[in-house]
This record gives sequence, structure tokens and C-alpha cells, in this order.
Amino acid sequence: IWELSLDNLISSDEQYVPVKCVPFAGSGKEECRNNSYKMKAGFAQPSGITYNEACPGDLFIADSESSTIRSISVINGAVKTVVGGSFNPEDLFQFGDTDGKGLNVKLQHPLCVCVADDGKIYVADTYNHKMKVVNNKTRECTTLDLHQASHGASNLDSELFFLEPSGLCYIKKDNSLLVSDTNKHCLKLIDLKTNMITKVAVSQPLDCVDSSIVTTLQKSPSSASLNSTSIKLHPTSRQNLNIEPIQIYLNVNGEIHFMFLINTKGISLTQDSLQQWDVSFIGECDWKVVCLGGLFQEDIQPSLILKCLSKQKSCMSEVKLNINVSACDDLKKTCFATSAQIVLKTTISNAGCNIFDVKVFL
Repeated sequence: IWELSLDNLISSDEQYVPVKCVPFAGSGKEECRNNSYKMKAGFAQPSGITYNEACPGDLFIADSESSTIRSISVINGAVKTVVGGSFNPEDLFQFGDTDGKGLNVKLQHPLCVCVADDGKIYVADTYNHKMKVVNNKTRECTTLDLHQASHGASNLDSELFFLEPSGLCYIKKDNSLLVSDTNKHCLKLIDLKTNMITKVAVSQPLDCVDSSIVTTLQKSPSSASLNSTSIKLHPTSRQNLNIEPIQIYLNVNGEIHFMFLINTKGISLTQDSLQQWDVSFIGECDWKVVCLGGLFQEDIQPSLILKCLSKQKSCMSEVKLNINVSACDDLKKTCFATSAQIVLKTTISNAGCNIFDVKVFL
């Protein structure tokens, strides 16, 4: 565990000051060893840390590889195990799914922990796909009994079931718990008064590309009858070209097909390099994303299909596709990276086309 000083990181004249980061606890050896001297204690892949004045003087750690919840006293430095683990500090295989007290508790690779204002410790028991709650005073751990806010069958797709939850945040104002349900790709909110759980609707997602846009667009007349457009990437261009958003008209439940093709002689994808992409949406329409293959995998085209799931007869939506391509010029024996952002301002109505094709050429 490291201690990072957050004081005076940036001065008023925007000159960066060296950051002070020093060891706080742990010997560096992978083990689950408790000790009155914090630097002699051992941790095994500590992955989450939290503090709350409800438990004054104690930090709590999600120690993943030992499948334990640990505590560090900021007063005297003592490191203890709250729940889970074994008497043998080198035994990192005491995992399972058992409620109980102290060493009788079995967790499996917890990744995050947080403390509520009532002093209860909440644990993302990641590989057990559950939320656990720990009483710090009695060291008792139980599975959180959740209730589904929405009506319907309790199947694996419902809010009640997690798939490797790995992030927690306590919201003081609402006395609620925000959960990052990692492999379900969503956020969930637990009301700690009622134990009701709901899925959080996320709007206006942020772009995650910060590189220059180096693409040009082959413009076509803008009309409701337009059902395709072509975009040419210029891998050797160093110009920062801004692309105007493309206005498209799509039918209700229509689809956008992205096709990625290489049509420049001597250009090939960099071997074993990941061709990255991400897509985000803003507006009233929900979208289904279907990825059939990698970018520029010419035997599978279209490789990306977006299907509108709108229940409205007409609505507006903005689609942003960010791509990062790593390619090589086989003739010049050089490689390069190309980034592009494609923005589709989409009008959805019965007057639109059923399929809109977007062809991206490299």
C-alpha cells in the first residue's frame, strides 16, 4: 500500500511539483500476514481501499489473492484480517462462498470495498458475483439480500444477478451503493434502506479518443433518400482535418452497417496489433451493437452493425464511432497509426432507409 501526497501537485504558475509517493504498509511479499508493524505485514494483490469516519482510524483493504478483507490502523499501524483467510499467512487458497464470522468466512477474489455511514463494510465479492456486508465490530459477513425494483422474473438478466462486480461507491446523500457490474457492462444502484436494486440509465457517454482526426469524407447530397456514405482515411497525412457530422435518415428499427476495406496498394494491417474502436450514443434511441469481426477483416463485412431499438415513431440520435488503426506501408517498410472519429446525426422516422451503409477505406 502506497501513500500519495496530494498537496501542492500543481502551483499557480502551472509548474509541476514532484509528487511524493512513499510506501505506507506491506513488505512487498505476496502473503496474508498480519503484524503490529505495518511495514512487516504482507498483502496479496490488494485491489480496493476505503476510509470512512464511521470507522475512525481504520483503512479497509480488499486483498484479492488472499480473498480477505484487511484493515490498517492509521493510529498505530497494526494490520489485521477482518474476514476470510487462514491462520497460515502463506495460504492464499482459502476461497469460497460462505457467510459466517472471521476466519470462517469465505470470499473469492474481492476487488472493491467501501464503508457506509453506519459503519457497515460492503464488499464486491467479485468471483462469487455477489455483494457482501460485514459488521466490523463482530466480524460477521453475510450476503446482501437484494430485491428487484422492477417487476418480472428473476432470471440471470435481471438486476438481481451480478457478473464479476468490481467497483463500489457509497453515496452519502441517498444512503445508497453504486456498483460497477463489470461483465454486464452496467452500473447498478442499491438503496441501503430497502435493499432495492435498479440498473442505472447512463446518458451522454463521453468520447475516449484524444488524438487528432485525420480523415476526409467523400461528400454526397444530403437527403432523406441517401442510404450510404464513404470515408477515406489518409494514413500518411499530418493535417488535422475536421469532418462535418454526417446527417442520415433511418427507419424505425433500421440498421447502420459499417464496412472497413483496404483499397490502397501496399497497405496492410500491422501484424498482431489490436485495431481499437469504441462507439457511443447520445439521444432518445437505444441501440443494439453487433460486432461480427475485427476492423478491416475483409472476409467479414459489414463487421459492425448498429440496430435502432426505438419504440417511438420519430426521434433523434447521435452516433459517434472512434477508431484507431495500426497499419504498415509494405513498400516503404514503415508503420503508422491512424485515428478517426465518425459522427452520424441520425433522424429516425418511417421516412428513413432500412439500412444505411458506411464504408471506411484505408
